Amino acid sequence: MALDSKEVTVKLQDLKQHLVCTLCGGYFRNAMSVQECLHTFCKRCLVNYILQGKKDCPMCSQYLGGNALTGIKKDLAMQGVVDSIFPHLAQQDNAEK
Repeated sequence: MALDSKEVTVKLQDLKQHLVCTLCGGYFRNAMSVQECLHTFCKRCLVNYILQGKKDCPMCSQYLGGNALTGIKKDLAMQGVVDSIFPHLAQQDNAEK
């Protein structure tokens, strides 16, 4: 079966809510997701949140466990989506390293 490739146009405003960290309000940078609920945040934002002693998801309050840092993982897929839409952000990240 051949796949019919069609171009799809999506308004950025419709996608924005799925690409923005609710902790900082910016597009995901080094996206990390909570394993239990799959909510995603910037790595810096989520690690700082946890280091403040918080052990729950900032969005839904799902408990992250005794060592909250083990309850989060890199979200390469989400970061790939953000980087493909906003390549200049990835370039800025690389320039800062």
